[in-house]
This record gives sequence, structure tokens and C-alpha cells, in this order.
Amino acid sequence: MTSELAPGLLVAAPSMNDPNFAGAVVLLIEANDDGAMGFVINRTMDVTFDDIADELDIEVHERRAEAALNYGGPVQSERGWLLLERRADQLPLPEAAMSIEDRLDIITSLDSLREALVDPRDLRLKLMLGYAGWGPRQLEEELREGVWLPLAFDEALIFDVEGEDAWRQAVERLGLSPGFLWGNGVADA
Repeated sequence: MTSELAPGLLVAAPSMNDPNFAGAVVLLIEANDDGAMGFVINRTMDVTFDDIADELDIEVHERRAEAALNYGGPVQSERGWLLLERRADQLPLPEAAMSIEDRLDIITSLDSLREALVDPRDLRLKLMLGYAGWGPRQLEEELREGVWLPLAFDEALIFDVEGEDAWRQAVERLGLSPGFLWGNGVADA
């Protein structure tokens, strides 16, 4: 069942009581018998690209300097992952750890991060710290419990909408009204 979910999105249901995921939208990139992996895409951190560039001694184009890093999840929060939108005519980057839907590359290479941060073009990207992970059959159990609502892959939710707005729009795309959901501070606001 989980292999049909990835790539796709998981929307935290109002019953989600784990503070790591309450109000979260997760880009699920892999799901199989061994478990599942994804990134929370709607939580920014109080760290900017400029901050991380100073720490790594790399340059950042002024266009990206103040962009915030994203909290990708509670697993390996010290590890960075670059989500980079690919143009329609572009092939997957050779250094991509994974490509999704022929439109998104996931990169872990520091050299690729350096290139992306100094690139003056208006590339759509997110730098994630950490990831969300599930062990074998754990995600299936959470889906049965109703704490996650699956949603088809939607690039606009990944790059165009932030924070609570991403959760609200994801819920609406599922055909639900956030105003009628209960039990979650995001929905109650």
C-alpha cells in the first residue's frame, strides 16, 4: 500500500498529536516494505541560507540570503537535503540522490548546494534539515489510525505556499473544509 503513496504528500489530520507533525504537510519520497521517508515542507526555521553559508564558508546570492531553511523532520536534523525544482527541458542532475515526478531533484552534495546558492537565476529550491522516517509498516498503521491523509504530489504546495497556509490548502484539496475540522490548533485558528 505505501508504495502507491510515494511520491506524494501526507497531510497531518487534526488528530495528529505528535508535535513534530501537528499541522504538517510531508513530501513522501519513498515508501516500501522497509519503511518510508519524506520531508516536512511547511515549517521554516529561524536560520537563513546566509547563516548556513557562513557556517559552511560558502557564498550565497543576495536573492537567497534571507530565505529560511526548512525543518524537514526529526530524524538526522543535522543533515541537509536540497529540494530543487527542475525545468521541463532539463535532465535530472547527475549528482541527484533521487528525482521525483521528473520535476524535482533531491540533492545531498555540498558542491551542488554551493552552486545552487550562488546561482542568480530564480530557481525554486528548499534546503531541508532532517527528514521524517517510518519503520516497516509504521506508516500503514498511522494511516489506519487516520492521523495522515494522503494527497497526490503537488509542486505548488511544496514551493508556493508556506506554513499553516500549506496545511489549509492541502486540506481543501482533499475536499475538506479546515473550519469543520477539530482537535488541531492549525484548524481552529
